[in-house]
Amino acid sequence: MSEFEFLLLDKDPKEHIAKITLNRPEKLNAIHKPFWREIIRAFEDAEEDESIKVVILKGAGTSFSTGGDLAAVGRLSYDWKEPKHGEKPQRPSMRHRMLQDRFMSQKFFPTIMYCNKVTIAQVHGYCLGGGFEIMMACDMCVASEDAVLGHPGVRNIGPFYQHTPTLWIMRLGVTLAKEMQFTGRSLSAQEAFQRQIINKVVPLERLEAETMRLAQGIALMPADGIVMGKTIVNAALDNLGLRQGANTGGLGHSLFTNIHYEPDEFNFWKSRRDVGDRQTIHLKDERFRPFIDNDALFGQADKDAHNADKGPA
Repeated sequence: MSEFEFLLLDKDPKEHIAKITLNRPEKLNAIHKPFWREIIRAFEDAEEDESIKVVILKGAGTSFSTGGDLAAVGRLSYDWKEPKHGEKPQRPSMRHRMLQDRFMSQKFFPTIMYCNKVTIAQVHGYCLGGGFEIMMACDMCVASEDAVLGHPGVRNIGPFYQHTPTLWIMRLGVTLAKEMQFTGRSLSAQEAFQRQIINKVVPLERLEAETMRLAQGIALMPADGIVMGKTIVNAALDNLGLRQGANTGGLGHSLFTNIHYEPDEFNFWKSRRDVGDRQTIHLKDERFRPFIDNDALFGQADKDAHNADKGPA
């Protein structure tokens, strides 16, 4: 486990189960470029271990993952440098953007989607943005009742800018995928279960045990059978366009992150520069509150604010 800085990898050959824990809890397991690369290494390690049949992916602290680290978006992913006062911002070249986006669409997400083990996302708290896509890239998901799932980042850039547009349609269906993409609405765990996006919802205190129980049951399957089954189902999904969709998503992400904002539109990059990351996230979402019903993100944000106002019990 010491070889990783941002995650923990624990393998139990007797149980045939590996656990990958996203371990940046002070940032709600927000992920940046070095973190993406560690996740790949951890999945490849588990995949190459013939004693492992099931991989559980979970998050340390209060949340599964809030996705890409907004403080690092552009700065670290595209090596973009903040302009000094009076300087004109220099956008990264398209070839530089596409180099990173090809890595995400053709390497990172396929590493999870095509892992030859059964992959289970153990989700609690916030499961947003890239974290939501990682959950969808896994085979199954067990979530706690407090989980909030979605991709509010579309409110910054636009719908279907992600690296995995086909995965959205396959996992959510066209109607819900379009609704979440065009509005940025997030789902409660119960709604995600009712819409067959996740497999099970349990109380938070039972999440670890219930996920492990599911993994132990799956691990009774023959190892060769699991590998063959994963290979066959992924081949079937490829026939439906899964891998080609990832290739398209990489190109789309490069184009989306270079869009022009009209004067009356919310400019994420300008707002981040002027008021910082946290306030930008708040401003981005609050604009939608009067127009979007049943957004689990607003409900959780209101609970968090209420608890903060109450202070310690």
